[in-house]
Amino acid sequence: MDAVWLVRSRQLMRRMRFWIMIVGYDPGDRSITHRIYLLYVVIFFSLWGFVVLALFADQVAFILSWLVRASPVRSAIVFTTIILLVDFLFQCYRYAKRSPFVFSEDDAGLICLTPVDRRQVALAWLLGEWIPAGLPYWALAVTLSFSILQLTYPAGLIAANLPLYLLAALRAVSVMLPLHLALMTFTYIFGVIRLRGEKDLPYLRLIPLGVGAILLLLSRYDPAFLRIFLWPLIYPLQAGFGIAHWLAGFALVFLLALLSLLLLYLVTPRLNLSRASQESQHRWEFKPTRSVRGTE
Repeated sequence: MDAVWLVRSRQLMRRMRFWIMIVGYDPGDRSITHRIYLLYVVIFFSLWGFVVLALFADQVAFILSWLVRASPVRSAIVFTTIILLVDFLFQCYRYAKRSPFVFSEDDAGLICLTPVDRRQVALAWLLGEWIPAGLPYWALAVTLSFSILQLTYPAGLIAANLPLYLLAALRAVSVMLPLHLALMTFTYIFGVIRLRGEKDLPYLRLIPLGVGAILLLLSRYDPAFLRIFLWPLIYPLQAGFGIAHWLAGFALVFLLALLSLLLLYLVTPRLNLSRASQESQHRWEFKPTRSVRGTE
């Protein structure tokens, strides 16, 4: 596992290099003053993000107030559900065509051609992508929770209501974190199934398209059955936005996240990393070709 995380951590550090340079943080400096500075940077950007999302929530609250057919909280739940489902089906279709595991040429030699545990590789790559991919959804959950509160308390974000805003943000994010992890893990499972063995499975691309078509038909002709079918997704969002029991919703998504990780752990022993390495190589070769054509 040390070899897997060594390669993965090096990849993540290359991605974070731009942001590390902006804040002036040196990962090699382990002095106490530098760690205090890192804590200051985290607190500063957390407060900045809180203020920005609170200001942006004004515009979202104005949009939610237009939706007269449903309450603002139910409109927020429907909107979040649609976003999550569209992204989930799109990622499943995407991983049915190419590998979710991307390696550089050097990393492929260290990981794909060595007898490392494929399950550890899958978990390391999943967890490394989870936070960057989840940030927009966490911001969306916080913004919608702020918008609902602003419609409930028209006075806006004042000192007396600040604890309510913080509690609403924590409630929404605590549900969105494991929910997004569960959905993202299922997309990785979809990609792993395609990469098991030597043969490609082109019919897998039809599954997300078929599921999307079925969901559209149910939304048109049988919305009641659609709500029952999507209950594992809708109920946690209701808990996150305060119209259902939070502990029950959190327990449900936590269980879904555990089950998805367990399923990923079970299907990855036969993961063909050589195919993933070849697809990564084709992807890196295609990017320079595309950029050269764009400059001509």
